[in-house]
Amino acid sequence: MKLNFIGIDLDQKWVLDRLSKRIGFHDEREYNVYFKKEPHIKVSKDGLNLYVECATESEMGRCLLLAVQLIKNGVDTTVLENAQFRTMGIMLDMSRAGVMKVSKVKEYMEYLCLLGLNTLYLYMEDVYEVEGYPYFGYLRGRYTKEELKEIDAYGNRLGLEVIPCIQTLGHFEQYLKWQEAAEIKDTDKVLLAGNDQTYCFIEKLIETLSDCFTTKKIHIGLDESFDLGLGKYLTKNGYKPQADIFAEHIQRVKEILNRYGMEPIIWGDMYFSFGKDIFSAYCPDAVIPERARELFPEEFSITYWDYYHTQQEYYESMIDKHRQISKNLVFAGGIWTWNGLVPDYHKTFATMNAAMPACKRKNVQDVFAAVWGDDGCETDYMFSLPGAVLLAEHCYRPYIDNASVDAKCRILFGVDLRSLRLMGDAVHPKEGETLSVKRILYSDILAGLADCDTADPEIVQHYHRLEHEFQRYAKAEGSFQDYFTYLTCICRTAADKVEISIHIHQKDKLEQVRDVLLPALKEDYLALKNIHMLLWYRNYKPFGFEVMDGRYGTKYARIDTAIYRIDAYLKGDISALEEVDEKRLPFEDNHKWCNSYVGISSAYLGKGC
Repeated sequence: MKLNFIGIDLDQKWVLDRLSKRIGFHDEREYNVYFKKEPHIKVSKDGLNLYVECATESEMGRCLLLAVQLIKNGVDTTVLENAQFRTMGIMLDMSRAGVMKVSKVKEYMEYLCLLGLNTLYLYMEDVYEVEGYPYFGYLRGRYTKEELKEIDAYGNRLGLEVIPCIQTLGHFEQYLKWQEAAEIKDTDKVLLAGNDQTYCFIEKLIETLSDCFTTKKIHIGLDESFDLGLGKYLTKNGYKPQADIFAEHIQRVKEILNRYGMEPIIWGDMYFSFGKDIFSAYCPDAVIPERARELFPEEFSITYWDYYHTQQEYYESMIDKHRQISKNLVFAGGIWTWNGLVPDYHKTFATMNAAMPACKRKNVQDVFAAVWGDDGCETDYMFSLPGAVLLAEHCYRPYIDNASVDAKCRILFGVDLRSLRLMGDAVHPKEGETLSVKRILYSDILAGLADCDTADPEIVQHYHRLEHEFQRYAKAEGSFQDYFTYLTCICRTAADKVEISIHIHQKDKLEQVRDVLLPALKEDYLALKNIHMLLWYRNYKPFGFEVMDGRYGTKYARIDTAIYRIDAYLKGDISALEEVDEKRLPFEDNHKWCNSYVGISSAYLGKGC
């Protein structure tokens, strides 16, 4: 398909030529695309001519996608759209072991521009170089200043504002483990507030990012600092209410930001948790303490983050509660990439389809969707792009339907809504969220915590059905072919793992488990590791995959041990398989959080965050 762009300058033509390479639809004909600058979005098709009216570079990108959609449909008609928000974009988490290559960040931004999104947040806890702090991001794939400037410049060319999203209080466990940080450490995760050296460190972070990014906006974090003041601070100063420590800290950070002319944004959860025994930001009856309102600097923006609820009314209520703290409100939804290994598009659609209408009804002006990589960045971020399509449809249309999301996913990636639903089915083989594919794959062969939950042959059939579905998708055209191969391997491994977890408790099946099933499972894990490795080294810096190597390597080793133990039992060298014989207990809802980190017996789950 040849597109001739008319009515734009050379730089804009260069951008559209770049974006055209991301279009997955092909047509043999030649089309003229006429551009006119107007404060609205209008795309019309008349034979081989297309007429585009829009205002910004990111809108130009979206209009290109709409034009291709009209060409694909083959109908002469007009499409009208209007941006529903002022800023709209994606946040990519670079701090959980996976740091995307600069080239891949650029590719991701090109897709965002095609969708009409105009903002990219880069979440970086310690993965950027800071002069004078050599252990900050050490062996973590940190970005150099030159790399950050390159990303920023490319974003500017595409019409995307790239905003650094960092931390200035908590979530510093990857840096605070080093002796270099001893003087600024309160607890294992939280900086030492009230300490002059801490603010010298924070100023160096701000100075670095101010130099690397064009924008004056900066997200400074401040979330989930629940043990603030309970470590070295307590020893030095005695007990002080967290709200007071937080207020003093934020004032000192504010002074630094003012010196660099920065416009700060923070996460809002701490303001809901002061004085409470548990984190309660999302309790429906949460009451904002008067003290919390007094503490918030009026020039700051607050982020209401919520990826969990499925009722529009709930989001509207919490938007109102956040506005009791600040009128400058940003909303952050989520594309569910952090459950491990596979994206959960059931959850993504359910939460986003409730949250975005709430934002429109409450006149929220700034929105983004977070792509987190908790616990090792196991799910490749390119998997999140169909979720960005969903977000963009909400950002440009008052109401959306699945057909519009489906059409754009097909054009861009060669995926459809059915394949996204199948990904969600792969995450959770049963109703509810207790049993996950991550737990299945990491549960130990001999002492499996998931054995009680997986004692169901239907789960084996469930994953074999999905294996065959994804195998078919992997053979089709589109940019997601390798991802569907990866999903095929995930489902095959899960099916074989569950079958073993059932048969290993049946004495008459042990010979088959030893001779056939366990060797086959080892091959499954190897094939899965190899396709996972291919995707990782294509998209990420090399640092971080050692976490995945450790996890896969543990599975190979435990399979060998299981074969050894079963062989010893069958030969009569030992009288029992004690680790197999112990009665299995259900791993139910109240245990599901430890599932992500320490709850899988004998599995290597070294945290990547």
